[in-house]
Amino acid sequence: MSIITRLSVKAIRHYQTLGLLIPSYIDEENGYHYYNETAVTKAFSITQLRNLGFSLEQIKSILKNCTDDRDLIQYLAGQKNLLSEMIVETKNKVKDIEYMMKNIGENMNPPKSKDSEVLQTVYIKDIDTFIFAGFKMKGRYEEVGQAFAKVAQVAKRHLIKPALTLFFDSEYKEVNASFSGGFQVTKGIKIAEIDCQKLPAIKAICIRHFGSYTTLGSSYKAIFNFIEKEKLETELPYRELYHKGPGMFFRGNPEKYITEIQIPIKDRNSK
Repeated sequence: MSIITRLSVKAIRHYQTLGLLIPSYIDEENGYHYYNETAVTKAFSITQLRNLGFSLEQIKSILKNCTDDRDLIQYLAGQKNLLSEMIVETKNKVKDIEYMMKNIGENMNPPKSKDSEVLQTVYIKDIDTFIFAGFKMKGRYEEVGQAFAKVAQVAKRHLIKPALTLFFDSEYKEVNASFSGGFQVTKGIKIAEIDCQKLPAIKAICIRHFGSYTTLGSSYKAIFNFIEKEKLETELPYRELYHKGPGMFFRGNPEKYITEIQIPIKDRNSK
């Protein structure tokens, strides 16, 4: 039986235990199992159905209820639909993996300036308008990761890194701070709780902070000293752009984090 059907003895015994293959005779002296032609045909059917992805429970039902090839149609149609759904699901998983690999790669290579000194000093930057998808919340600043996760879950392949936080308070708050964490996206997203808006083009005073978020205060001090010295007027919301930060799975080294602080300023020439 094993040689004829190309099934292992272990598989044949398993099918026998499940009631799929019943030997026509068992020799009590040597324990040999003998199968008739009907059992051999059934073994080939089991192999073919297994190759089509049917489970043993499904095959048991098919062998019990089908006596003609036409009886198989409903089972084959159901299996076709299931496999089609699995193909779509698998393709989506592949896309999600590609997206994740792309973003991890971008996080490993944050944008660099030709002049390394610019990264450590205050500078003025024109920022174009873009679509921002954010989750607005009140709480402690370190809780913004929850907002990033919510937006990333729905934005998926429309998301453009790095992550961005908008701060709606003009001064630092230990608790009950108002902010929105999210990402630039390629198109608007209509999802409950997610605030999707087109942020205006701005001129901003910026500085890139190298290191842990716990030391951001020193960079904020430098940027506001510059604003005071130049007698500039600021506008809300303030922004933080995280060029390099915690990864999707691992925290990484906080000393290697790169955060760009952006403080919008009013145009002196505007009326």
